[in-house]
Amino acid sequence: MAAFLEQAGLNPVILIKEGHAWLGVWLVDSNFPNPVEDCAQDIRKRVASGELIMIETTAISQRASMKKAMADVQFYLEEQNEGSFQYAIDVKRARLNQIRAMRSDGATYHSAPTARDRDRLRQLVLEGLGWKIHRIWSTDWWFNREVPLSSLLGRLEQLKIEANSFSADQATINNS
Repeated sequence: MAAFLEQAGLNPVILIKEGHAWLGVWLVDSNFPNPVEDCAQDIRKRVASGELIMIETTAISQRASMKKAMADVQFYLEEQNEGSFQYAIDVKRARLNQIRAMRSDGATYHSAPTARDRDRLRQLVLEGLGWKIHRIWSTDWWFNREVPLSSLLGRLEQLKIEANSFSADQATINNS
C-alpha cells in the first residue's frame, strides 16, 4: 500500500511495532529528518498537528470505519503503550537519502529459471550506481524474523550514521 501511495504522489510512512506494521501518509509537504524515526513522541506530535495521518489497514480490510482504523494506531502510539512501537520508516526521506526498496523473492522469483542471474546482475548494476543493497530472504523472515530484522535495523543505523557524516562533511566544505 505504501508503494501505491507513493505512485499516487503522496508521501507514505510505515510504522513498525513488534509483529505488525501500519501505514501513514503525510498530509503536508514534510518528512522526518531521518529515514528511520524511533521516537513515538515525535510521531504523536505530527499526528496531533494534522501533518500526518496513521491508519490500521487491517481494520480497514475488515470493514472498520476510518475513525476506528486511525484510533487503533493512536492507541499504540500513546505513551503508556509505546513499548511495542519500534520505529517508523519515512519513505520520502529514505528516497532523498537514496534508499530504495527491492523486489521480493516470492514464488514467482523461485519459479523463473534465470531469476538468480537477473537478480545478481540487477544488484551489480544498482551498486554501480551507488545504491546500498540489503538482502532479506523471505524464508529467513518467515522462519526467524528476529535475525533479519536485527540485521536490517543495524544496517539502517549504519546508513543513518553515514548520512549524518556525509551531511557534516558537506557543511564543512560549504563553509570553507
